[in-house]
Amino acid sequence: MLSGLYTPAVYAYEKAVSETGASPAKASAILSILGIFDTFGRAASGLLVWSDKRWTDSLLISSTATIIAGLLTCLVSVIFSFELICVYAAFYSVFIGQ
Repeated sequence: MLSGLYTPAVYAYEKAVSETGASPAKASAILSILGIFDTFGRAASGLLVWSDKRWTDSLLISSTATIIAGLLTCLVSVIFSFELICVYAAFYSVFIGQ
């Protein structure tokens, strides 16, 4: 699982430049989106698996988030606009930030 964790982060920028015609400066915003939403995802998962909550299962939360991020990555092949790549980057980061 972890061997492909950062692959979308590398290739989302390349896809934006090569397939949507975005300038490198504009495409670099994707890296910022990845970082910002990853932080939100980490904070949210931290609140969900707080040690005093007995109803949470950290393995279930981590596995579910990873599966959702993987399914989102399967959809990258049908994304051909810069805005959709940004949306993908935001959702991917939230779920991978667990």
